[in-house]
Amino acid sequence: MNRVLLAVGAVIAFAACHPKFPACREDSDCLEADNHALQVHCLDGQCQECRTDAECAIGKKCESMRCVAGTGSAISTTPPAAETASNSGSNGSADAMCQFPKIHFDYNSSALTPQSMEALQQVVTCLTNRPNLHLLIEGDCDERGTEEYNLALGQRRATNVEKYLEGLGVQRISTVSYGKDKPVCTNNTEACLRENRRAEFDIARK
Repeated sequence: MNRVLLAVGAVIAFAACHPKFPACREDSDCLEADNHALQVHCLDGQCQECRTDAECAIGKKCESMRCVAGTGSAISTTPPAAETASNSGSNGSADAMCQFPKIHFDYNSSALTPQSMEALQQVVTCLTNRPNLHLLIEGDCDERGTEEYNLALGQRRATNVEKYLEGLGVQRISTVSYGKDKPVCTNNTEACLRENRRAEFDIARK
């Protein structure tokens, strides 16, 4: 009996000592929460984003364990195959030329996919020569889960998009979460639910 109690106590002690993000002991500590999926390596007790250039998106390289914009790297100006939507807050014909992608997410996840990262290059292209514009990132969720949970998940989605764009040099960014309060589709199908799991953009002049 004493051995059983000691074993149970050891398990409880181990769980209590489990490091809190971004602290870590091994890579798996950095992967447990979906909102930290962009930081997947443990180095010197801290979760980091990359070890090699191959782990970063096109046009970025790994420096000091973070993906940053590569010097002299080209940014594609051709709209990717990802779904695009005209900016509803555009002001003037020049701004109306911007076509911002809707970034979709897997269920209960805020991790960016490789397709999303490629689509976000389009946002950089649009804002590069428009210094008077400020970008607002809106995080949204499908109808499943509580209001409180979805507000937090929507914020993680918007924040992950913000961090990725900041890595590409975009600094004029704000974020907001609407949780499940702004669905664009109300059919109870997976395709419809996916449309609601998104981050989308609006712009406003300074």
